[in-house]
Amino acid sequence: LFDQDSKAAQAHAAGLQALYRHCAGSLVKQIRRSVKAFDQQALAFSTIGSAAELQLDIEQAALCAAFMPEGLSVRSRDAFEQQLEAGKQRLLPQAVEIGDASHDALTTLRQLHRLLGKARSPQLLAVVADIGRQVDALVYPGFISATPLAQLPHLSRYLQAACQRLENYAGNATRDRQQAIQVDAYWQRYQQALAGGRAADELAVFRWMIEEFRVSLFAQGLGTAEKVSPQRLDRLWQSLQ
Repeated sequence: LFDQDSKAAQAHAAGLQALYRHCAGSLVKQIRRSVKAFDQQALAFSTIGSAAELQLDIEQAALCAAFMPEGLSVRSRDAFEQQLEAGKQRLLPQAVEIGDASHDALTTLRQLHRLLGKARSPQLLAVVADIGRQVDALVYPGFISATPLAQLPHLSRYLQAACQRLENYAGNATRDRQQAIQVDAYWQRYQQALAGGRAADELAVFRWMIEEFRVSLFAQGLGTAEKVSPQRLDRLWQSLQ
């Protein structure tokens, strides 16, 4: 028994995913072959985790997307069987889509790591540390299945924005510091809310709007997925209280 509904729901979802994995059988084994340039992705991921961890993460993301879209749960045998058949048809196409997004993100991550490796000037220490914290919150063991499916294709753009920020820093140091302070104020709100017991799912819209805000400040030319400004972030935060 669980003392919180959220923990019970998580346990139920994990059990369902394990059952879908078992019933999908050989289809799960085809996921790695369906993913774009998996070995290259594993190489880019190697500073973070193993190829086996990356493969499992992609599989978990694909299983959830195919069999449990938008957190869909089932409570009866008939509903499970129906969802199983529908999910089998979606599994490999979903794996391809997820694999494309992870490929783009990890390819951009390699580019960013090269830039960070060259940024050895003492004047760059602060911006390098700030970008490092951003990257650690975007790409980590389990990031593919942990990132909402709709956000996965945007990870590469967020990392591209970090590349552009670093490339442009020399001529914009003062403005960069001012913009970083703006972003950090919202990030601290988010972190403090999590530390205070708020669920990440409740704050997800705010968390990803912060990333769009970074793009709007540091790499405006990349465009944002939605309109974003301090005013919009403030209004969204108020609505979440």
